[in-house]
Amino acid sequence: MGRLRNQNKGINVAHIVQLALIMLLFVQVYSYVGAEWEITRNQWTNVALASQMARINSMMLCLKYGAFVLLLLAFFSVAKITSSEAVGLILISTFCVLYTVVDVMDDGIISSLYSSNIAIMYLLIVGFWLGRTKMIWDGVKKCVPCFLVIYIVMFAYEFIMSFGKFGWVIYQNSSLMNYYSHIFCMSIFYIYHKIDKKKPTPIIYFLLIFLVLGAFIIRSRAWIIQSVLMLVVVSVAISFLKKRSVAGAVKVLAFLLVFAIGVFWILSSYFGEFVASIVDKGTTDSRSFQYVEIFQQTEWYLWILGQGTDATYQSALYGEYSFIDNEFVYLSFHYGVIFACLYFWPYVKTIFKCFSSKKYMHLAVFSACLIILWIFSVNGLSVFNRITLDVKSFIMPFFVGHIYHTAKTACLCGADDENTVCS
Repeated sequence: MGRLRNQNKGINVAHIVQLALIMLLFVQVYSYVGAEWEITRNQWTNVALASQMARINSMMLCLKYGAFVLLLLAFFSVAKITSSEAVGLILISTFCVLYTVVDVMDDGIISSLYSSNIAIMYLLIVGFWLGRTKMIWDGVKKCVPCFLVIYIVMFAYEFIMSFGKFGWVIYQNSSLMNYYSHIFCMSIFYIYHKIDKKKPTPIIYFLLIFLVLGAFIIRSRAWIIQSVLMLVVVSVAISFLKKRSVAGAVKVLAFLLVFAIGVFWILSSYFGEFVASIVDKGTTDSRSFQYVEIFQQTEWYLWILGQGTDATYQSALYGEYSFIDNEFVYLSFHYGVIFACLYFWPYVKTIFKCFSSKKYMHLAVFSACLIILWIFSVNGLSVFNRITLDVKSFIMPFFVGHIYHTAKTACLCGADDENTVCS
């Protein structure tokens, strides 16, 4: 009887998590409805740059923070943590709360809540512990295919609308970049699940090709690199899944190389100017100067506890600036390197746990590679892919938590009976 009550409780909490994610999805999509595009140019390229500012009103704000509260309630209801994990979680929670209080005192509660980088949102890392609960995992798993379809449709719609108005442009912070980063995140989740169940469907290949083409469409060299790496990692994993040898995996990689060369040749033949702009952007260093500026202007001791949400440095390109396309550096600059290490520690320990797994080693390595790809994507190898109060910033810790749990219980991706459950 007690077991049945626990199962019902897990099912109810799974519904709460599903509802919270749906609320975040709605807020995200609705925030771009009617949002105006801004077309600019800069010194790095002669191609027009397109950006878009999401709009949020009081109703959407309530939905967003309502979803955040629901996720925290779900965590307190079912999550189980060890004593050592509790210490880390208490520390990161303390940082989040203290810096949020400071923000509220400096800027006021309304302005702080409307901010896209309020410190409290980093508590979405609790998804790591929710991902270790089977019933919550099963509930979220059902949402991911629907979310993927919605993000792909919205990406295609926004591209068609913007292309009709402006033609070929380089997309900056906008709905397209936001939707693409979520498609990448959801694809990691979906592809892992299919390979976990040994059911690599054709949809996987559609997603991989879509990610590569989408990266070309938005003219992002970083996302092109990421999507190609994803294509390689998944192709090798499927090759091993089908009991092929290392030689078989090499043949797959050779085929992908030839395929990529063929696609590049076709694009160069019919869209030469477009491809040339991507190559030109890809050979231009537009990132290193940010690191030079932020490290030169910040004393070493300020990195320990950070300088607060409103801290800025002087950028030669952007003027007084607070952002950098590297979440570890960003977190260290604003909240301290201790906070940054605490936030990324669940990711790092999961990667080590995967590599130390002795059963189903090739699938353990595959899972670790997916996590590494995501860490790369938020730490410099992608653009406009920030940790904020949105779907992906919960889904990825949630995904990592599941990987950690299955790796720890030595049945990572490999139960011959798909009904086998890691307890």
